[in-house]
Amino acid sequence: MKKLLYLLLLVSFVSFSQTAEEHRKAEEHLNNGLAKHDLEDYYGAIADFTKALEINPNFEVVYYNRGLAKNNLGDIKGAIADYTKFIELAPNYAVAYYNRGFAKSDLKDTYGAIADFTKAIEVNPNYDVAYYNRGFLKYTLGDVKGGCQDVRKAQQLGYDATRFINSECN
Repeated sequence: MKKLLYLLLLVSFVSFSQTAEEHRKAEEHLNNGLAKHDLEDYYGAIADFTKALEINPNFEVVYYNRGLAKNNLGDIKGAIADYTKFIELAPNYAVAYYNRGFAKSDLKDTYGAIADFTKAIEVNPNYDVAYYNRGFLKYTLGDVKGGCQDVRKAQQLGYDATRFINSECN
């Protein structure tokens, strides 16, 4: 019985050590990717982020950063996929909804973008630029009243929307 308990403890320790080592390697790849991203080496950053995810597929912050790098390279669909995975793992991060909304807007998915800006606002009710972009898109869809209401809210929260308000909402 003592041998079995010792063996179980040893196996648990080895598994924990491997997990800790894998976590360290995944973090190392994340940090390398962040450094490359800062140097605008987006392909290199994506490679490092992908290596981190191969080690730990639930390392949510890596999906977010890989999405940013893909977005910077114009891979909007790839960025959306990574933002979506990040949101699945960390649903209370308003900036991820905002970035996904902005990417959807780039692909002319206006309703999807509005939905993401709305979710960003639900997570962070003081997210001024999300109000502005949602308002702008509502306005472009013909919802002048709703669009101007959002843009005014953005202004109230600190976003400088004076030009839009003066030209489109008066």
